[in-house]
Amino acid sequence: MQNGLQKLQKGWNESQVCAWHQDIIASGKKRNYGDIVSRVNRLPANVHTVETYGTTAQSHPLLRITVGNLSNGKPNILITCGVHGYEPSGIEAGIRFLEEEASALTNKFNFVVYNCISPWAYEYDQRWNPQAEDPNRLFRRTRKPAKPHIFRNQDIEECRHFMNSIEHHATTFACAIDLHETTNRDRQLRVLRSERFDEELAPDYQDIPQGYYLTLSKRETLKENERQLMFGKFIIDEVRKVSPIAQEPTILNGKENRAGIILSAPSDGLMRSYLDLYAKLVAVTEVYPDHPDMPPEKAVKTQLASIHGALDYVSGLPYNIP
Repeated sequence: MQNGLQKLQKGWNESQVCAWHQDIIASGKKRNYGDIVSRVNRLPANVHTVETYGTTAQSHPLLRITVGNLSNGKPNILITCGVHGYEPSGIEAGIRFLEEEASALTNKFNFVVYNCISPWAYEYDQRWNPQAEDPNRLFRRTRKPAKPHIFRNQDIEECRHFMNSIEHHATTFACAIDLHETTNRDRQLRVLRSERFDEELAPDYQDIPQGYYLTLSKRETLKENERQLMFGKFIIDEVRKVSPIAQEPTILNGKENRAGIILSAPSDGLMRSYLDLYAKLVAVTEVYPDHPDMPPEKAVKTQLASIHGALDYVSGLPYNIP
């Protein structure tokens, strides 16, 4: 079958996926991933190690940038950007952090940055990849389908290349921070997703938190969850200086909002849950770029503040957390 897409028993068939893809291509590119690649290539080679960890079907090089020596005993920090291409503030923040800040912090940390995991989606301003798959549902090694009645392609290249790279290097990270946005556009995308995958539409699908929030994985013990919440608080305290924090009492299908922090159970396929295997602390940022007081530059600064808060917390911890 074209593009290796497996047949769906329900939801869109292959011709519908192809029609969606053709419509996106006809709409034209909104950005040029080559601009990101050029900026990475201009980073000083004596400080930044750039590795191409894969190439997409559209010939986009996928880049992993390392700053520092990952085996020198300093905390290793992982920053992932652009899982969803239509969330550009994280992509811009990741490359700007490399250009302006990372090299000055190597006395305390080492960094690994995946600066744009979904280049095609970045160029066409999309959440999904060319096969109308959401990468942030398919960071998994199992072939188990997401639902018993849905047979989905479990091997999309954006996820496969990333996981191969992470597993090849087998680095343990003091923390990982995955940079995302939640936009007003998500209302329509949630409806589209329910049609695409024949999934039930959540009753609160129109609810978009009116501010920044974090998602962290709920752990097995009270002590671990307390540490997660403190990690999140350091990030929120930095973000609060530049951006409004979501005030809704519940977010994401009724999960408690703890001053901008959501503790959520691990979920197979999410980047957050995959990173739990390699990082002691994992946070997913959610910038609200449609806030009236959130121009694009401020959204980028909000993502950078998230990184700063994570570093503040890690720098106060012994590296070998028991």
